[in-house]
Amino acid sequence: MRHTVICKGLTGANLFKLLFVGYLFSLGPLSIIIGIFSFFDMGTITLGSTQYTGVQGFFASFVLAIVFPIGMSIINWIFLVFGTWLYTRFKPITIIYKPTHNKQNIILKDN
Repeated sequence: MRHTVICKGLTGANLFKLLFVGYLFSLGPLSIIIGIFSFFDMGTITLGSTQYTGVQGFFASFVLAIVFPIGMSIINWIFLVFGTWLYTRFKPITIIYKPTHNKQNIILKDN
């Protein structure tokens, strides 16, 4: 069952959280896979202007698994927070969501 909420806009923190979680669980594993390839000398990891292979490349991929999601989230957040703010000046945002499996009633308060 799906529910719909119509709101005036998203907070900046909520928008950033959505972006970060999405990038963390997509770019993060991709970086680790590239690090595994680097461990077996099938590719290189570049941080700054230094290229790493082998064990160093494998550990560098963990740095990239955190840095990429943070960087991409910040860049996209800057554009999206302005875009959603501008959009909500003319029309509210409709969010369709699935409820949690928890059967507790949650009361939302408008501040």
